[in-house]
Amino acid sequence: MIMNILLVMLIEKKNGNKVWESKVLNITDGFYQVFMPDYIVLGGGNVVRINNLPEYVRRGGNDKAFIGGMKMWSE
Repeated sequence: MIMNILLVMLIEKKNGNKVWESKVLNITDGFYQVFMPDYIVLGGGNVVRINNLPEYVRRGGNDKAFIGGMKMWSE
């Protein structure tokens, strides 16, 4: 997963936002297909650049990442 994220970052620098958005959503869809969560939260400063989120994806702030990680590992 980390490797995919790094590759997506390189793609953005070379090809622009439209290609970057497509790759991010492709990775997100793969994650959804494998793990079938109720929803996926994308965070980070660049999430606002994604225009058409699938119905199973929500935007989240970085402040929620730590809390979500703690909840995930405590259950």
